[in-house]
Amino acid sequence: MNLPISNKLTIDELLKPERNNFDLIRLILAILVIYGHSFAVTPGPGQGKEWVHAVTGFYGGDIAIKGFFFISGLLVGASLLRVASPTRYLVARFFRIIPALFVVATVSALLIGPIYSSLGWQEYFRNPATWEYITKTVTLQYWGQDLGLPGVFADNPYPNSINAPLWSICAEVFCYLVLLALFLISRLSKSFVVSAFALIVIDSLLPAKVLFAWLPQASTDFSILPFCFATGALLAVFRKECVLGIPTLIGCLLAIWLFSGSPIAHLLRYGALFLILLLIAINPIILRLKLQRDISYGVYLWGWPVQQMYAALFPNTNHIIAFVACVLLAVILAYLSSRFIEEGAINFGRRLGIRLDPTKHS
Repeated sequence: MNLPISNKLTIDELLKPERNNFDLIRLILAILVIYGHSFAVTPGPGQGKEWVHAVTGFYGGDIAIKGFFFISGLLVGASLLRVASPTRYLVARFFRIIPALFVVATVSALLIGPIYSSLGWQEYFRNPATWEYITKTVTLQYWGQDLGLPGVFADNPYPNSINAPLWSICAEVFCYLVLLALFLISRLSKSFVVSAFALIVIDSLLPAKVLFAWLPQASTDFSILPFCFATGALLAVFRKECVLGIPTLIGCLLAIWLFSGSPIAHLLRYGALFLILLLIAINPIILRLKLQRDISYGVYLWGWPVQQMYAALFPNTNHIIAFVACVLLAVILAYLSSRFIEEGAINFGRRLGIRLDPTKHS
């Protein structure tokens, strides 16, 4: 693989749109989420071992969610530093996340739900849980629970779940707000950010969380998400000082070996994973595969409902065929979401943010 060996490529240079292909990386991560879930949601003949875990030591879904949070911390942190406006930051985050989430929640409740529910249509629409699903999803009131719809997917291999992965959006919005709080307190000064990052690392290592006590304590899938986001944000703050290349990765791998018996070893392994993602994102071959639009968020939103519909319609289908079919359908829905919902919402949010805070520059 043609990876850079120069020690002169800084994170600041990497963040230029022409120097990275984060859209493709995030799309691959979103597909990995579907792959990781496929073993539980669409099991069937031909299902083997989870090859991503066999090759890397990380489960596909684990790589995906941690990678998403890291890249989000990097890009969102750099964006906040660039616009230096809390108002524009909040408006941009809202219109990036909520409109597409509202559409998938509404379609799930009002179209997918009645088709796949074991209840009659009248009983289904009279049930308060049908309407609560939309309001709770859009207002991010589903942390710690898998919201379901009345009688929907009751007989699936993974029953009664309409869109389980949405929990991560609650966690990510929380990270957005923590970053904003740090900005309001310190303008993300380097010394303050380093201190905050150290506290987050310590909290990630504690058996009982102090800073993020609301996270499920026993699951590293949840408990180190703030660390992943904070790592990306830290690089954004030190974007002009941090260099990227093979020597950086070698140094990280050496640290993993030196501290292999330490509680911090698993955090260092994720650090190496994040460096690899950055190196792949700037690979010349990957750079030539630029996408016309970013559909990763849509794939993430629609992946689980598509898998559940497929499992209900085609039980016991070959596992690989089910995975490929679900990816293709999720990509189609994500493209429609990007073109007809997300693009307009993002552009509107950008104009609204400038109107609300015209003194700041992009």
